Amino acid sequence: MNDHPSTLLTAPPGRLHPDARVEIGGTGGDTAWTAVCRYGDLTPGRGVTALVAGRQVAVFRDENGTLYALDNRDPVSGAYVISRGITGSVGGVPVVTSPMYKETYDLRTGVRVGEDGGEDGGATADGLRTWPVRAVHPVPGPEAPSAPGSPSAMTALAALSALAAPRALETR
Repeated sequence: MNDHPSTLLTAPPGRLHPDARVEIGGTGGDTAWTAVCRYGDLTPGRGVTALVAGRQVAVFRDENGTLYALDNRDPVSGAYVISRGITGSVGGVPVVTSPMYKETYDLRTGVRVGEDGGEDGGATADGLRTWPVRAVHPVPGPEAPSAPGSPSAMTALAALSALAAPRALETR
């Protein structure tokens, strides 16, 4: 579905420093990378939302420390909720399941995964776009965060995630 991998790490996941900078690659011919947060700010098994080139991107760190980035827009419902999905694996394939209609997508390719663990025949029609993602070790200096609790781009990510949070409906 995509011509680039979702994952690109500059070191083995187990050796990444919590202050390593997580970056999302540009679109098409754009080779620019956008810093979105620190590696240590990502909770394994949970997703966050980042705004990259005007698009919402769901960023995941799995239990092994591997990073993935996909469009945050659920292609079935049209809601921006993929970052709130449940992560796991199907037949050894790392996946995220949308919280809306429970469609499951391969975190590496964005292709929808069928109930039998294989790819659905119509996966390209409603799969998720993947984004290149990498973790870059911090460079010592005044601009590098110094502690796990220090301010980072996670503040912006939390605000963006709050916008996509489901709202309780009032009934009368």
